[in-house]
Amino acid sequence: MAYELLKGIRIIELAEVWAGPTACSFMGDLGADVIKIESFPRNSPTRPLFASDWRVSPAGDGPPYERAWAHLQANRNKRNIAIDLKTSEGIDIFNRLVKTADIVIESFSAGTIDRLGIGWESMQKINDQVSLISIPGWGVEGIYKGYVSFGTGFDCVTGHAIMRGHPGRKEEEILGSTHSDATVAQALIFAVVSAMQSRDVKNKGIYIDFSQVQQLTTQLVSLYSEWALNKRELNRMGNENQFIVPHNSFPVSGEYNWVIIIAEDDNQWNGLCEALGKEGWSKLGHKWSTIPGRLSDRDGVNDAIANITQSMDSNELCELLQSKGVIASAVSEPAELLASEQLGYREWFQSLDNKFLGTRIYPGLSWSINNVKSSENKPYGTLGEDNHDILEQLGFSEESIEKFEKESIIGNKYEVKG
Repeated sequence: MAYELLKGIRIIELAEVWAGPTACSFMGDLGADVIKIESFPRNSPTRPLFASDWRVSPAGDGPPYERAWAHLQANRNKRNIAIDLKTSEGIDIFNRLVKTADIVIESFSAGTIDRLGIGWESMQKINDQVSLISIPGWGVEGIYKGYVSFGTGFDCVTGHAIMRGHPGRKEEEILGSTHSDATVAQALIFAVVSAMQSRDVKNKGIYIDFSQVQQLTTQLVSLYSEWALNKRELNRMGNENQFIVPHNSFPVSGEYNWVIIIAEDDNQWNGLCEALGKEGWSKLGHKWSTIPGRLSDRDGVNDAIANITQSMDSNELCELLQSKGVIASAVSEPAELLASEQLGYREWFQSLDNKFLGTRIYPGLSWSINNVKSSENKPYGTLGEDNHDILEQLGFSEESIEKFEKESIIGNKYEVKG
């Protein structure tokens, strides 16, 4: 569902890849009029030109750049216009959009938007009510000004790559997901709402210099505090917790099936022992009957539990453990989430029609909102899908629009060479 909490707010998106586009998609979910400006004739990084690219669905017809999951999932509830911003005509189109905008979000490397002639000072001359949020990796100002990096780089420089891996493995052996792409997207909603509140008070837009690296570091306060206060480095724990045993993934029956089991205190440990038929582990005098005893023999506890769980069904085991007050959950494959009764009940998955791929299921907004008018989600826009409508609304004549098309100032398809 799309809600109408931000109805009446227009956001111009000059962002690529994942963090910025996902944030703007969330804003569209909340009712904002999001106009996505895509580069042209250069293709966006999430719009691959060749069907051999692993991000392109083998199903459906149409050009590969309209069948790439990385683009589809981060770009619903937007209107799409494709412009060449390296031309004076393209800049004129952008400036007319700025006159109508409340927020502009851009993810160029620091300084790029100024070199294009459409930076903060230029925007303020056109519309002093508009706010600009720049989200380069290191922020706009600083000794790293102009440095270019992506999410995997952010993970490394902030310490995520060190902390998220498993003990004994190399630092580069971490999960392939990029943490900042998800968290920056959520934080940008806060930045947008803050800018709108500031304008309501001061009757003037503001400029937010948003560093993705800084945002990511806020999640590792313990890492930095431990070093600043105690000059100690935290160890990589993988699935473990420094102060809790058991706190790990345990094998169950079937290939590559796992269950998370956590016993935070003696009551949960007693329930675990009862569920596994090992009440003796919790009796006084047994080494594992106390928290210090379990902490001192982490590997022994884990191995003993794994020897029992490896022959058990994951769902039955989770139900049994949970009935005894133990924290337990199956480790789900992505496809299994589609069958989640909880997510289904909350209508988190959305079915959207795709011009080239038919009806597909997409993840929805993080929240459910009551007592607010809602409407159906708009699927992701094809390249330049709204060129004509947007340009007409900006006052361009049909003759001008046709001229833009002939001169490749705007477009709705990429040229594939070779």
